[in-house]
Amino acid sequence: CANCHEDQHGLWMESKHGEVGTGCVACHQLEGEGEHPVVPFSIDRTGQLCGSCHLEQYDDWQMSVHGEKEIACSTCHEPHTQGMRIAPDTTNVCENCHLEQTSEATHSTHTLAGVTCVECHVNTSEDTGHTFAVGTGTCMECHGETIHTSAHIAELTGGVVEQAHPESAPAVEVDEAEHAEESVTENCGEARLNLPMWAMVALGMIIGIAIFWVITGKNPGSEHPENAPVNTDEDKG
Repeated sequence: CANCHEDQHGLWMESKHGEVGTGCVACHQLEGEGEHPVVPFSIDRTGQLCGSCHLEQYDDWQMSVHGEKEIACSTCHEPHTQGMRIAPDTTNVCENCHLEQTSEATHSTHTLAGVTCVECHVNTSEDTGHTFAVGTGTCMECHGETIHTSAHIAELTGGVVEQAHPESAPAVEVDEAEHAEESVTENCGEARLNLPMWAMVALGMIIGIAIFWVITGKNPGSEHPENAPVNTDEDKG
């Protein structure tokens, strides 16, 4: 094959297939009777061809959305290198199709930390990664030591402010005079006096006594005759 397909042969030599000796005819088959190049070699682009050797990957792929939509292995993998098909001006193979998701991920803390799509969606600790599902094991690989630490990641990025838990927060003593001042509020241009009930009762009593004095013309001493002055001239007459 190298006599005619020098570039493809060079890529294959550096691949895992070339390393283990998986030859061209393992994937390419003659389409009819005769010899190549008169008879063309073809390749089965469905997942079944790769699944004949990569059994676990094929099983996982079948359970994935890619498998449901029959997005074959060669859509993401370049056959001769078995590497990812990365289009020009893109950073990973997922970006070829998942434009909206990769655009949103650009502004995430994962991207800022240098984490790519495959590091979360191709989690090899639980399976072959070809389900593309993100399980708890995926998060544990990076966040295992801090997964139960409250807001640890947000603290690192300055995105959280520490707050005391309501149950453990100390009681705050409020000065009554200060509370009375703060209770005077303005709402829709109208001044409202919002005082405690005992203060309202006391204020009402004071106003009532003042009104009584004004109407009756009395003062506190008028109710006690012994305190009134004695007119001695009238007594003599």
